[in-house]
This record gives sequence, structure tokens and C-alpha cells, in this order.
Amino acid sequence: INSFKIKSIYGNSENILIYGTGILGTEPIIYNIQNGKYQRLFTETESCIVVDYPAGVDADGKYVVVSAGYEYDLEDGNGEYYVINLKNGESQKIPIPNYDNYKYTDCAITPQRFIGNELLITYEFICDFNTEENYRETYYYNIETNKLREWDNEISFDSDLSGSSEDYF
Repeated sequence: INSFKIKSIYGNSENILIYGTGILGTEPIIYNIQNGKYQRLFTETESCIVVDYPAGVDADGKYVVVSAGYEYDLEDGNGEYYVINLKNGESQKIPIPNYDNYKYTDCAITPQRFIGNELLITYEFICDFNTEENYRETYYYNIETNKLREWDNEISFDSDLSGSSEDYF
């Protein structure tokens, strides 16, 4: 069952964000409540979905995380991740930290939560030929500087903190 969410956009009283959850193909849109016009949120790739949890939309409604790419990539969970500024529409691809590309065959990204102007992200480095070598690292991604810095606590996260993007970190 598909459901829709509506979010306000920080500093923008004319527009709201509308996105679907549960089914691919319900592209997020910016809807102008005064004139009834709408536009796709992100047009740089064939398709995109809002990563509703754990990260979703930040508490102030300034930023949203999307997974984007071809629809078949999104179905397989292989989209690229972007942070979109809802005020000006600019997007930034979430970087991946350097890792041994010969030893690790993939890097899975799980955006966790927005914390101010940063996004907490868990990266899982996957070694297909020896899964015991897999490991996770958590980083802060500073949206304003487009830089990563390591999480400075011993706590690591599995796939997500909870099933709700509305709770507090």
C-alpha cells in the first residue's frame, strides 16, 4: 500500500514537498499551494525516491535525502544518494570515503539522520569473496562544505536507527 507524505519547506510558504512511500514510481514533487502548479523534485536522473527512513527530511524542512538513478537500480537498492536543498533546489551527491577497491566490491550507504547542517551516514564496505571482512563506518557529511568526517563515538549503527524519520536523534 502506497501512502503519501506532505512536508513544509523551510522559509517557503508557497510550496510543499509531496512524496510517496512504499512503491517506486511515485516521484517526489514540489507543489505550489497558491497556484496549483507542481514540478519534479529531482530531474538529474531517470527516477528518484525520498529516503523516508531513517533520514528523510531534516527537522527544519531545509534538506531531503533521495536515492536516484535508473528505476531498475532503485528496485535493486543500488541508487546513488543525494542531499537536496529544498529552498533553492540544488543537489549534492553524497560522497563515499576512500576504501580499498580491490578488496571490497561494494559500498552500501545508509543515511541515518540530519544533525544541524550535517547528515550522519553509515557506510558498509562489502567483500563478496569473504563476508567476514565486511565492516561499517559512520561519518558526518557536512552539507555546506561537502566534506566527510568520521563519527567520533564507539557506537556504530546497523542499517538504521528506527523505522520512523519523525523521531529525535
